[in-house]
Amino acid sequence: MPKVRSLSMPRFTKVVGFPLLIVLITFGLGWSAQDAWANGNDPYGEGLKMGKGSRLQGEPLDTSERRSYREIPKDEAANYVDIKKFPPKDYLYVANYWHLDRFYVAAIPVDLDVKQAILQVVYFVPQDVMHHMQGRFDHPKTPILLFQQTTDKDPHFKPISIDSSTISLEAVGTVRFPADFGVKNGLDGSLAASHRLMSSETKTRMLVYDLHQETRQYPLVFTGDRLNNFWKFALGAFYDPEMTKVYHFLKYNCTNSWFSVIDRFMAKNSDSFLNRSLRSIPFELRGSFLYASNISLAVPTWIKMHLNRRGVISYANPYPNLDVEVGGPTPEAWNTCPTLLLNGAKDFVKNTVSRIKKVTGFPGMPYEG
Repeated sequence: MPKVRSLSMPRFTKVVGFPLLIVLITFGLGWSAQDAWANGNDPYGEGLKMGKGSRLQGEPLDTSERRSYREIPKDEAANYVDIKKFPPKDYLYVANYWHLDRFYVAAIPVDLDVKQAILQVVYFVPQDVMHHMQGRFDHPKTPILLFQQTTDKDPHFKPISIDSSTISLEAVGTVRFPADFGVKNGLDGSLAASHRLMSSETKTRMLVYDLHQETRQYPLVFTGDRLNNFWKFALGAFYDPEMTKVYHFLKYNCTNSWFSVIDRFMAKNSDSFLNRSLRSIPFELRGSFLYASNISLAVPTWIKMHLNRRGVISYANPYPNLDVEVGGPTPEAWNTCPTLLLNGAKDFVKNTVSRIKKVTGFPGMPYEG
């Protein structure tokens, strides 16, 4: 089993790199998305606009790669799925399932048999400030079948079998104002929340082999019917096909959304007075006050503590990091990757120049005050 290197920082990184990284993350360190596969006649990503509460309300969203999953009726599904072979009494039809750079219509078994659910925490740099949280569900006995999400079908296409799926809440920008993932845009309402359903293989390839990011894994203690019910509960709780929710670093993000789902699920399965009271509080109120006020949820190294206090993970059964589990390359610290730091600086300059052009009204750079 490969050994994960220590991510300790040398003196240079502590003195120079760390402050620079804070600046880059705060003012516009963006990600470079992979080229999207163009679906022919794909109707499930069109017409979505930024929701209420955003300063960009009404702006068309960039759904070329990030979309929320969407349940579709059997009449629509019949255009993509062989519903005689995969009937609606046994399968749920969901569009916008993301797998290896393409969107698919998924036929999900109604009685999906989940072997295990794992919360994954992806570490950014600096580690105690930035991270991403998502949920992985392994279901090898009941695979999800993927079908082409386009009317321009490949006649030789065969359904793709998926035995592990991931639910991930991620930020999305608009067409005219692409998303720079940073603290500024995460606080001023520039980003929409995309509730993505995708293959775990896709996420693993990106995190382990493309980005070399440390991903810690915390299996939930749920088993049997309770585990299957948690999958159904999470799928329903994150359901927002119109992408109406605004992503916010404090009010609604990839981490406090998962803690809210866990707390509501635990409350639903408990008759204690405290849990009945928690059930009665609207999500928006919990998200804005209870979770936003608990700033320690933003510290990735404390997430394990919060999960353990809720009794949903076991300290006695540690689980390997994702790179170790799949036998991939060891995550690289930024101090061992000066190229990443240089690329971050280039992105910062590029984004700054772009904002100056918007403010000064240079041709070709639309600006909305």
